[in-house]
Amino acid sequence: MLPESAKNKIEQIWLDVIAGGVSQPTEVIEQLTYLMFAKQLDEMEADIETSELLSGQKQEHLFGESDEEQAVRWRNFRKLEARELHEVFSQKVFPFIKSVNKDKDSSFSRFLSDAIFKINEPLALQKVVSGLDDLFEHDIKGLDMQGDLYEHMLAKLNSAGRLGAFRTPKQIRDLMVNLMQPTVDMLICDPACGTAGFLISCAEYIRSHYERTMSDVQWKHYQTSLFTGYDTDATMCRLSCMNLMLHSVSNPKIEKRDSVSKDYNEEGTYHLILANPPFKGTLNKENIRDRTE
Repeated sequence: MLPESAKNKIEQIWLDVIAGGVSQPTEVIEQLTYLMFAKQLDEMEADIETSELLSGQKQEHLFGESDEEQAVRWRNFRKLEARELHEVFSQKVFPFIKSVNKDKDSSFSRFLSDAIFKINEPLALQKVVSGLDDLFEHDIKGLDMQGDLYEHMLAKLNSAGRLGAFRTPKQIRDLMVNLMQPTVDMLICDPACGTAGFLISCAEYIRSHYERTMSDVQWKHYQTSLFTGYDTDATMCRLSCMNLMLHSVSNPKIEKRDSVSKDYNEEGTYHLILANPPFKGTLNKENIRDRTE
């Protein structure tokens, strides 16, 4: 659970994003996710550097060694003056984030290719970066609390209720996952994934039960082919990709697709399907798949 101090800080950060020219709840979360992702990339690079130092073996880095390439690390741009910070993030850091997954056929690359950084006010961006920096330094410790933070932000989508996009509360998702007991060797799908909540709960369950015994092959499966999600909203698909990457699922299968249309035909493909189907919106009746069997 997030402490009240963290909740108060994220409320102020949310308002600062709105002051930067972003108003829709999904877009606010989207912009905050880009910033959180930039910070996590810096933390991952720090872990690589520590591991390299302790092992004495050269490892593959996320950032290059030149001053220009190091400038896009969170620790090196977070304290910049407002206008310079906005220029560096919008012109250098954000393009780097979009290109961080080198597999051009990945879901991440496809959905991030047309992503737009929308915080237009330099002072607002400076406040958001400073707020996140303070939040992670004093209130958010470890991946579990980062997950709680993301859940707290996503809960704001409930009040939006756009096109029936109501989140399933985490405790209900976790209960369903515990009942189904997914394993690392399955193929798991959410045909109406939204922000990938069910897939995240499955990922957390699998890691808590199998992480210490997973083989290299199983880790590869976990990072790439274990999780599949479909949604009709490209923004939701983008949030799903970012959310899963923040939970160490580096290349999930996320696609923009209507799971009740005639284009969807994947019966028998998955071992486990977990979903909270949308209860609002419009459908083209002529395009709904007709089951006759």
